[in-house]
Amino acid sequence: MKNNLNLKKTLKLCIATASIVGILVGCGTGTGTEIGTETGTGTETGTETGTGADTGAGISSGSLTDNGKNDASDSTAGDITSDVTGKEVSDGLNQFALQLFDQLNQGDNLFFSPYSIAMALSMADNGAGSETKTEIENMLGITDLNQWNMQIQQLKNSFTDEKAVLNTGNSIWLSKNLALAENSEKDFFTPLGTYYDADAYQVDFAQTKTVEQINKWVSDKTEGMIDPFLTELSPDLAMCLVNAVYFNGEWQTKFVMDNTNQQTFYGKSGEKQTDMMHLSDEFFKYVETDKLTGIELPYGSGDIAMDVWVPKDGETSSISDILATMTGEEKLDLMNQMDNAQQVKINTLSMPKFNMESDLMVLNDALINCGMVKAFDKNSADFGKIANSLFVDQVVHKAKIVVDENGTKAAAATGVTMGTTSVMVDENIINFNVDHPFYYCIRDTKSGVILFMGVMQDITQIK
Repeated sequence: MKNNLNLKKTLKLCIATASIVGILVGCGTGTGTEIGTETGTGTETGTETGTGADTGAGISSGSLTDNGKNDASDSTAGDITSDVTGKEVSDGLNQFALQLFDQLNQGDNLFFSPYSIAMALSMADNGAGSETKTEIENMLGITDLNQWNMQIQQLKNSFTDEKAVLNTGNSIWLSKNLALAENSEKDFFTPLGTYYDADAYQVDFAQTKTVEQINKWVSDKTEGMIDPFLTELSPDLAMCLVNAVYFNGEWQTKFVMDNTNQQTFYGKSGEKQTDMMHLSDEFFKYVETDKLTGIELPYGSGDIAMDVWVPKDGETSSISDILATMTGEEKLDLMNQMDNAQQVKINTLSMPKFNMESDLMVLNDALINCGMVKAFDKNSADFGKIANSLFVDQVVHKAKIVVDENGTKAAAATGVTMGTTSVMVDENIINFNVDHPFYYCIRDTKSGVILFMGVMQDITQIK
């Protein structure tokens, strides 16, 4: 049974993340109705039973299986070796995360997955050349793409805790009529199948069903948390790269539901009565700086954790003002301090239940400011390992997080592991009360990679 997803040729490449990253590519012009109409000219996208045109257009024989899905992941282009430490990936991803955070943080609620965004851009880099490739790699901290790909694979496969589940999915959505480069299978599709476990599908971007199919793929990969991801796509697209990340973690020490009660959260826009969760006399990693206090809340076995940072004096200092004065290195040092901190007894811990779903964020300007310029320029972009005349049209991202007494669910980009240290009881009484705007991240404590990060200025409460 064939899954016929036909594509249009175009000159646009769009990257979308929100646990999803989509890359749209094109070369030339195409006919067909706009996304959102009931019918269209040209080839059918295929019914649910798989009727429609042949799936092999533009792709060398054998690169797609009969269901329209790329089978490159079955190849053995490279194996993980014992000397792969992942340091290049962790350093690069975190520097990128903090640089992007500074671009996106405008003083309002913010939640995104730098891990998801970087995963999509890494896939695009495998098809890039010349200055386009140099700029992407400088931004992400890539010095050796083959080594980077192996470390990404190792990181992606390292999340095995059943109580802190981090699943990552990648896919390539191709136009049937896109004329691929002669060596595109070896240079692009095989690495993405091998290291990123990317599925490849052929679609018609002029058909409404293509948006529905991508949204279903994303919804399936994120357990329905991101649904819908997209509302429309340009019919001129030639390719879309999509990354989806789903995290579901149980607190290592769960909050007691009977102790949750209404308290005031002093948000940026004013006071609000909020469901506050409580714990007493538990041990957590804890850090104090001259301006901030932070706590690490582990999930499952402790390989993934949420770090929460609040102003030391919430009455006179705002998290926005403090973050605005900090460099990326200083924010990175907060994580280093937390890694080296010892566990102390927290007399009382209070933290709000909250959920947040970001609007679809277009990241073009932020990425250009981070140094990725040529990829968006249709006159100078080089993705010649995929096809001629491709450029990035958009990079979009969407993310969602839910935090309650049992733990955290997040979709877009997630996954963190953390290790425990020996307990040292502090003689001082420590109370950690999150009743003012706060900065937080979910990260892999083994590699240090930031999976999700955000700022909560005004609580959005779970109903």
